[in-house]
Amino acid sequence: MKKFKKVARFVMELILTVAIISFILTHLISKTILNESYVLKEFNESEYYSKTYKLIESNFENYIQQSGLDEKILENIVTKEQVEKDTKKIIVSIYDGIKEDISTDEIKKNLQKNIEEQIDVSSLSKEQKKEFDFQAVNELYNVNAFK
Repeated sequence: MKKFKKVARFVMELILTVAIISFILTHLISKTILNESYVLKEFNESEYYSKTYKLIESNFENYIQQSGLDEKILENIVTKEQVEKDTKKIIVSIYDGIKEDISTDEIKKNLQKNIEEQIDVSSLSKEQKKEFDFQAVNELYNVNAFK
């Protein structure tokens, strides 16, 4: 009879221990990685947006060097605010279970504007300016740095 009580007590302690650990882990996970506001707060604290912005800029620089265009063309194409807004949009859509895309139209528009300004400043003739087909814009746009 004493053995049965010891075994029953051990089984009950084991079940209670597993239940308590499971409850604590479930609570921690639901308050951290499964919590949208926690993730956004951690992104802010870890300077995720600034680091992502710098990464995007460096990727653009790699492509602009290949195209042979001036690096001034890359100025103000993407802003930190835009990166933060787009990142938050994607995070919220993940937690809401909605498929959300980031529009790159503004990036393409800014890049085309910068290229047009650079062409106007350069010594290209009107004929050469007309023949310029924005191949670099299309290459950068097709790479889609956000995916």
